[in-house]
Amino acid sequence: MWPLILRTRTAIGQVVLDEEEHSQFITRLQVTDSEGRENMYSVEGTFLLPHDVKRDPEFRFLDLVEYYRRNRETADIPVEARRQDGIFLIWDTERIRKELTKEQAAQFGTELSYYSPTLYAFLPYNALIWRQINESLTGVSRRRHLSAGLHLAINRQRLADTFDFNPSRFETLSRNLFTLVHFDEAKPDQGRKTVQDEVMGLANAASDRALQYLAKQRISYAVMAIHETMEALQQIGAIDKTTIRNFDQTCLEPAPELSLEEMR
Repeated sequence: MWPLILRTRTAIGQVVLDEEEHSQFITRLQVTDSEGRENMYSVEGTFLLPHDVKRDPEFRFLDLVEYYRRNRETADIPVEARRQDGIFLIWDTERIRKELTKEQAAQFGTELSYYSPTLYAFLPYNALIWRQINESLTGVSRRRHLSAGLHLAINRQRLADTFDFNPSRFETLSRNLFTLVHFDEAKPDQGRKTVQDEVMGLANAASDRALQYLAKQRISYAVMAIHETMEALQQIGAIDKTTIRNFDQTCLEPAPELSLEEMR
């Protein structure tokens, strides 16, 4: 538990979301238990993100940004990318600016330029994954250490509190969403618990845009998994071709109605 606490609850756990060079260090921790036995730990100096948690068998969390970079022109989802436990992404400042609405980009233009925000968002496919993540971390059932919510970091240091945000859609899904928004040179309050209202507003808006994006990805993966199940049922004779054809039709988006001008 001590290495986990140091990485997620102290300044030792640096928040590193970009690809720039940064100082890497290992902290040596010596703990003496109640019986006088000494235990030595080597602790990485980075904040532990949810998708980095290990277990046996391994979690399967899909990096959406990397996936679309490698499969930009692929219509079919590769086998190794299917049946995920969750999805995550990292957006740099320009990607955040692109995902915001025009009104939001104008409203937070100063903060985007001055504080160079970076966003990490992680969405497990169900609430049970959070329990499994925490059990893998702590070895104890029903203990929460990493959990959903909006988290803030400034100059690679996470602030103490976890915040709620107001989603514009998918409120139920938002309860499982973990977001971490990092700012350069923003000004935390004296207790390092919160930041200026404008910076907090940008963090809320960016987290909401990430939620809307991830929700669409989650729905498409869910439909794909159901389709695979339907095909398997057809192969064993449990359903006929008419049934699966009707299912395929329900998955198709209706064609938009176009005016004569648009057709030209």
